[in-house]
Amino acid sequence: MLPVAVVEPSLEMEQRRIEQELDQILPAGDAYPSSIHRAMRYAVFAGGKRLRPILCIETGRLFGGADAALLRVAAALELIHTYLRSTTTICGAASRRAIGLLARPPRSWPAMRS
Repeated sequence: MLPVAVVEPSLEMEQRRIEQELDQILPAGDAYPSSIHRAMRYAVFAGGKRLRPILCIETGRLFGGADAALLRVAAALELIHTYLRSTTTICGAASRRAIGLLARPPRSWPAMRS
């Protein structure tokens, strides 16, 4: 078994790569329609370990997948997960892991509250 000191830097590097890929894929928060794009970015960059996309990349590497393609697929997987997580209110809660859900956006987004 690998020691945590070896695995943790690798996980952090993959997290950064995934975050960068997501940032490139998503429209800028101020791009029209900004209320939608801000909401998308709010949901995607709400934090998390990004274990799903990391596992996707590592599994793809086992089968000889190209790194750029694996990164894009992993980002797509994370976007699908975020969509499913963000569009369902869990047990009627207003937040999950102390992050507000899109079903109940912050009061600063009046256009999203209708």
